[in-house]
Amino acid sequence: MPEEYFLLIAGEVYGSEEYYLDLIKKNNLENKTIFINRYISDKEVAPLFSAADLCVLPYRTATQSGIVGIAYHFGLPVISTDVGGLKEMIEPFDTGIVLPQADKELLKNAILRFFNENLGTRFEENIYKFKVKYSWESLGEEIIKLYQSLKDSQLKK
Repeated sequence: MPEEYFLLIAGEVYGSEEYYLDLIKKNNLENKTIFINRYISDKEVAPLFSAADLCVLPYRTATQSGIVGIAYHFGLPVISTDVGGLKEMIEPFDTGIVLPQADKELLKNAILRFFNENLGTRFEENIYKFKVKYSWESLGEEIIKLYQSLKDSQLKK
């Protein structure tokens, strides 16, 4: 792993923690990794996401994940696997990279591509647009427009 990379792995592991600790040790990453294997409390979310440049979600299965929304809140691009509804939150908005499966080579290449091609700037700009489009203010404006159009159609009758 290049010197400039540092891994922050946070969240509850479903399976053997030893497997991941052995991988970290085997690859001499003890000094380049923080591994937090437990539920992350609300008060810990901001510091962890603020410390990151990229959110990587190598899920093998999922239905939906609130993590994508949290990542966007902090302006973090996402690399995820194509499981559950994750692709629908990332691909159409060009806010990250979606991989067909959780494969170590695909993940490695996507992470390297993200940094080597400086994709963060483009993804972050699109995350900002996403947040504006789907803000409470925008929702309120759309509701007012709908109300006005319904009101206008009633007046024409």
